[in-house]
Amino acid sequence: QYDPADASAPAAPSGLAVAPVNGGLELTWSPVLENDVAGYAIHFSERSFINPQSAGVRSVPYLEGSTRHILTGISEITFVRITAVDFSSNGSAPTELVSALPLAGDAAAIELTTDTVSTSVNGTVNLSASGADSYDWDLDGDGVFEVTDDATGSHSADTSATGIIRPRVRASDTGGTSVALGGLSLIITGKTRPVASAVADPQSGSTPLAVTYSGFAEDIEDGEALTYAWDFDGDGIYEPDTDTTNPAAHTFLSPGLFNSRFYVEDTEEAWSVASLAILATGEDHSQPLASFSADPPEGSYNTDISLDASGSRAAQGETITQYAWDLDGDGTFETDAGTDPLHELNIPEPGYYDIGLRVTDSGGQQATVDITYTVHGWRTKLVQAGTVDDKTGYFPSLAVVAGQPAIVHYTIDPYNVIFSRAGDPLGVEEDWTILNLAFQGSFVCNQDSLSEINGNPAIAFTDVTSLDLLYARSSSSTGELLTDWTTVTVDFADDVGYNPSLAVIDGNPAIAYEDMTNKSLKYARSTSSNGMSPLDWTQIVTVDTDYAKYPSLAEINGRPAVSYSEIDIDAVKYARSSSTDGALPGDWADHVVMDSADSQISYAAGLGLREISGRPCLTYVEGVNGRLFFARALQAEPGNFNDWNSVYIDGELNHRVGFYGNLSVLDGKPIIGYLDNELDALGLARSSTLQGNHPSAWNDVSVTEFDAPNPAPCNFAVINGHPAFAFSTSFSAWYAILF
Repeated sequence: QYDPADASAPAAPSGLAVAPVNGGLELTWSPVLENDVAGYAIHFSERSFINPQSAGVRSVPYLEGSTRHILTGISEITFVRITAVDFSSNGSAPTELVSALPLAGDAAAIELTTDTVSTSVNGTVNLSASGADSYDWDLDGDGVFEVTDDATGSHSADTSATGIIRPRVRASDTGGTSVALGGLSLIITGKTRPVASAVADPQSGSTPLAVTYSGFAEDIEDGEALTYAWDFDGDGIYEPDTDTTNPAAHTFLSPGLFNSRFYVEDTEEAWSVASLAILATGEDHSQPLASFSADPPEGSYNTDISLDASGSRAAQGETITQYAWDLDGDGTFETDAGTDPLHELNIPEPGYYDIGLRVTDSGGQQATVDITYTVHGWRTKLVQAGTVDDKTGYFPSLAVVAGQPAIVHYTIDPYNVIFSRAGDPLGVEEDWTILNLAFQGSFVCNQDSLSEINGNPAIAFTDVTSLDLLYARSSSSTGELLTDWTTVTVDFADDVGYNPSLAVIDGNPAIAYEDMTNKSLKYARSTSSNGMSPLDWTQIVTVDTDYAKYPSLAEINGRPAVSYSEIDIDAVKYARSSSTDGALPGDWADHVVMDSADSQISYAAGLGLREISGRPCLTYVEGVNGRLFFARALQAEPGNFNDWNSVYIDGELNHRVGFYGNLSVLDGKPIIGYLDNELDALGLARSSTLQGNHPSAWNDVSVTEFDAPNPAPCNFAVINGHPAFAFSTSFSAWYAILF
């Protein structure tokens, strides 16, 4: 069968896999379905290689005729590639490189015998194997082991077809690691079965992919008296009306790898099958596709949006009969646009909006798609309405509680602490729960008075009657029931607890607060993670005996730290404990004045001490002009004024900004929310860098555009990735978030 004019190499084998066995490697691969393939060359080396002809690469000294081989005589990790070789000695490209380490032990030895080497069709040929515990049998030599885990070692060959068949046996021990292969050739005489081959053009492409097939069949006895059938999609079912060698072209509408088959049968039901692999890529054209775009891609206040669904399509051979829109995100496609793919709508306020499209084609099939459309801007929510008498919403503290925004604030007449929590993660879609905790609270809400302590909301505040520092915590994660809350007294001294700042320090709740009697700064930390017993709050120390106000407590590089104002000298001060809990007076010996009276600072600290990029950072306000500054330490533990870098953010002479400001972090960068008194609006300043230590980093300064007269007091926080404010206006508690 050697053809000297044949210079075309066969296709490369695919699916080469390797499994370690005793004393060798078991190799398996998928056959190359070309009629002139003589066998497979096996190349191996103890080093990785690309070219089988490279130095140091060895080859099995014969062609393997099957798609399974046990490579023996090796003990180190071995790299293997195989090539297909045709009858004219043309070699294919090598397979992908595989490798494995043989198992210890000796390879199995197997003996396979037969009582005859030839018989007629359906004659009896007994096969006998020995030398192993278990045998897998390929009785007709087609490469598939029809019988597995046979312990007898005896079977009869499948002689139902004429020609030369090569039964094979795979033998193994009980552990499956000692493996051997054996095979022999049998001549089955009688009427031959037909030979089938097929070609397809093209064999790959994007859907819809039209493929033309052509089959060839040959049978010595029957000549052309043959029957044919085609299975185009490889599902095992031969298509009707395909008794021909040249069927009508088949179109693949869905992507996938399809094993098309050409079946040939002679007059005595001997048969043969040729297979072709068809690769279809792209979209599924057997189903409609829903697709649309929005212009503009994102919006702002009162946005007019143009929706364009002309990119949708029907299933192959059908047309779109309806475009239906779901414009309110409820899953119901309430807007029937008929056959018009264009639609206009207006979204009046900021937020995230789900917009859906459903297309229906003339075949009755449907497809849907949806997007989330973002309208940027501030969205406000009335949390609790108040009156001129009760002044609801005063001094709010804003935080995330159980994944949703929460605010604690107080009313003035009478003095009561109010806890409110949103009904959704961004706080604008559902109503807020309102819980009057009936605590006597004055100056309850420094910006850090509300915090999540060990998974549950907690509050630090002052009892207006006893002038004691109190701590309250809910026993539930949401804090929505009055019975959930328990209150303990932290400090019984007179006139203490003003402007409390609550934080988690070394795993336990801690509070920094003012002692108005002694005009000093105090610090208390619980000895338990919940702080629910008065006995937990025995660790109370004085941080600074000077006239200290507006503290902000945070854990900085693993130790408690406080920023605050010293009123007597109009300076910002910073103190950091030398221990992880700050429980001893000696822990707070050092106080750093980070700005001096030259700046005439007022309300200078208590504006949200934060650790950002490994350094303590805070904001402060210049008292005379009311200008806002951002300060960042130049090192993890600043020692004096020269260790701080202050950057001017906003404000000018007689334009007072920065009051009630708070520092937070968004996307790892500093962000400050504050009150602009001159514009009677809430201001937002964002740093474009992680450090914010240069004036040019703070070019993004804006004020909110919603109508909120005299929005003070206010508090700022980052809520689930969005800048947000809690504030009091018109004697009511309000909330605003930026989309």
